[in-house]
Amino acid sequence: METAKDNKYNPKPSREEVQEWGISFEKLLTSKTGVKIFHDFLKSQYSEENLLFWLAVEKLKKETDQATFKELAQSIYRDYLSAESPKEVSIDHKTRQHIEEVLEEPDQTVYDNAQRHVYYVMYQDCYPRFIVSNVFKALLISND
Repeated sequence: METAKDNKYNPKPSREEVQEWGISFEKLLTSKTGVKIFHDFLKSQYSEENLLFWLAVEKLKKETDQATFKELAQSIYRDYLSAESPKEVSIDHKTRQHIEEVLEEPDQTVYDNAQRHVYYVMYQDCYPRFIVSNVFKALLISND
């Protein structure tokens, strides 16, 4: 059964913060504690790959060194888009093909379409499951 492991999260989120997560997926993704709790929830559901991919692309967007950027872009492909990857995310063939074509010399937009798709999947599927989960309910109750 899912439980909120409050002792793993420091600082413990306030009731207001948890309530914001229940209203706004964006608020959840901009909170370090929220992302950690959401990640643990997804891991328990065997569906963490979408969040991990999304976070990896966010990290890539902040990279300024071109060599490191290229290496990270290729690593993201291997980890989340390669057919051999155990953490493969589901994206359409056209998007995957475009990424493969530009991966030798990737730019800042290399994963934009894939990231938008994965965000939408999380927003439509993972997020609704999270906000009705025992994990989320326990966070609300523990802050009463």
